[in-house]
Order: sequence, then structure tokens, then C-alpha cells
Amino acid sequence: MKKILKKYFDIITNKEHPTYKKVAAVCAPILAVAAVVLPIMFSNGDTTNVNGTYAESINVNGTYVGENYGNVYNGDIYNNIIIENEKLPVSNASHNYNMALLYEEQLDYKKAEEHYKLAIEEAKLNSDTSSDRIAMYNNYAILLLEMAKYNEAIDAANHMQSINIDTDNDENTTAAAYHLLAFAYKQQGDYSKSLEWYDKALMISEKVADIDYLFTAIICNNIAVVYTKQSEYKKALEWHEKALAIREKVLGDEHPDTAATYNNIAGVYKTQGEYTKALEWYEKALGICEKVLGKEHLNTMIVKNNIAEVKAEM
Repeated sequence: MKKILKKYFDIITNKEHPTYKKVAAVCAPILAVAAVVLPIMFSNGDTTNVNGTYAESINVNGTYVGENYGNVYNGDIYNNIIIENEKLPVSNASHNYNMALLYEEQLDYKKAEEHYKLAIEEAKLNSDTSSDRIAMYNNYAILLLEMAKYNEAIDAANHMQSINIDTDNDENTTAAAYHLLAFAYKQQGDYSKSLEWYDKALMISEKVADIDYLFTAIICNNIAVVYTKQSEYKKALEWHEKALAIREKVLGDEHPDTAATYNNIAGVYKTQGEYTKALEWYEKALGICEKVLGKEHLNTMIVKNNIAEVKAEM
């Protein structure tokens, strides 16, 4: 499957190819999916978290992103595929869903939102499978979180879980929906509700064997963020340490996500004014970032800046 997708993807991303026009006209809807899938298939780095759910992996100042270091194709390629898809005389749930994903990759959130809405409405009318509709609502909720439309994201997550309850009642999907709700409430500053939904997601992720352990680490990290925002630093550190234990065990102590946790722990100590401890953890994060990501990587530069800020305050 990989070889077939990559073959046609290589054609549609090269207008000089002799079969470009024929392939673009016939296969554009399939290749719209390939544009999203192939970067993940051929990536050597991290790709996405469990079920594509929204994960916060930043420190208390909102500076260090620890998830999603996968390789992606450049914007010209996405633009090329979008143009070919727009030419097609097709308007159905699958087509609009694919277009939404492509526009989202291009950070054109307004157009992505329009296509998600069309896809969801058409999926309802055509009685698309529950799994397809759940995926649409899941990714739509993630987009709405990116757009800071938190009430709408909550509504999308609730629709996602409602479909799930009426059909398979899959626990993985339930955990993903709860996680989306928790993040949305956290962004709204409703920390008690956020913790309530994170706790529900955590209970499922810890008991269901086929949910990735790293999803549990993400939830622990995000619970720590909520406690940090409530100035409950002892609890925040406890939850960051739980996330760290999982990431060190599963990913090792030289992985970018492990470095993200070191950075986040340092951020909590920095907020408390414990600069010596903060510096210790930042140095650990920096060592990994420089080794794995390189000295010029954005995350490496962010950690360096965090270190400089601590030293300036010592």
C-alpha cells in the first residue's frame, strides 16, 4: 500500500511527469489522504498522539512544544493537491473531509472549518459509518481548539462521544473525547471541570491495554499544566514526574518528548523561584535537544532562552 500511494504521490507532485494530468484527474481524492498519511508513513520521528487527539506539551509559559516532530512535505506540494481537488466536480463527505485536512495542514483554518462542516452534514445525510463521523468530529474539535473556539470544540467532542455511545461505545474513543473536553475547559480557565475530564480520560487510558502508554503520559503532563495554572506546584511536579517515568521507560532518556518533560519540570521550578533546580532540569533538556534535534532547532533555541532567563534572575 505504501509503495502504491508513494508512486502516485510522486506523480502528482511533479507536473513534468508524463502521466501527471491523468493521475491528478482520477486519483486526486485518494491522494488528498495520501498527502496527510505519507508524511507519517515515511517519517523517522514522532507523528501524532493517540487517535490524533489534541495534546498540550508545553511548559508553564507556553513555550516548548514536545509532540509531533514528524517530517512533512513542503507547502507547494499541498497547494498543488488542493488546486487539483478544487477542480473536481465532486462534493461529498469524503472529498470535503480530505480538503479540510489539507487546508488544516496549510494552516488555512477558515477554509478547513468550512470543509469540516460540509463533510459532517453530508455524512449525516448519507448515513456514513459511525467511525467516519467520529473521526470527522474528532479532527474538527482539534481544529476548533486551534482556533480558540472552545465552546464549539466542546460541542464537537460531545457529538463525537454521542455517536460512540450509540454505536460501538469504544473506550479508546471515549478517552479521546474526554481528553478534548478537558483541554477545552482548561483553555477556558475552568480548571475543576478540566481536571474532572482529564481524570476520566486517565482512568480509561490506564486500564485499556490497546491505548498507547504515551497517551497516558500526555494526560499526566496536561494535568500537571492545570495544577501549575492553579499554583499547586507540588501536585504539578508529581504529575510531570509520572509523565516522565512513562516517557523514559517507553522512549528512553534521549528522546525529544523526554526533553519536553525535563523542560516542563524546569518551568515549574522557575515559577517557584527555585532557580538552581530549574537550571538543572533545563540543562538536561538542552543536552537532549542539541544531540537529537541539533543546535539550530527551534526547541533547542527555546530551551537556551529559558536557561538565559533563569540565569538572569539568579
